[in-house]
Amino acid sequence: MTKAPAYIAIALFGALSLATGAAMAQQQQRPPPPDFGAIANALNLPVTAVQSCLGDGPAQGKRPAKGERPTPPDAGKIASCLGKAGHKVSKKSVDSALKAAAPVRR
Repeated sequence: MTKAPAYIAIALFGALSLATGAAMAQQQQRPPPPDFGAIANALNLPVTAVQSCLGDGPAQGKRPAKGERPTPPDAGKIASCLGKAGHKVSKKSVDSALKAAAPVRR
């Protein structure tokens, strides 16, 4: 009869370990993609113009290594790209739009 509580304790510990592991794996998911609509709205530009200058993110082989953070978008390069496309925006306004549309940290 004394073995039953030990088996129950082991089973509960195993279940708790699995639940904790699943929660940790869920927290390590990739962040959401940039909100092109919010950035375009903040700059009063079409979404397609903003998306063409921001791009779709790093290519599969260029993702940061595990534990490293991705490089933030360069507001100056984005403003220059938008200027070449015929949209007059400043680096400061692009930087403000990027910060406003940034995903909330958890």
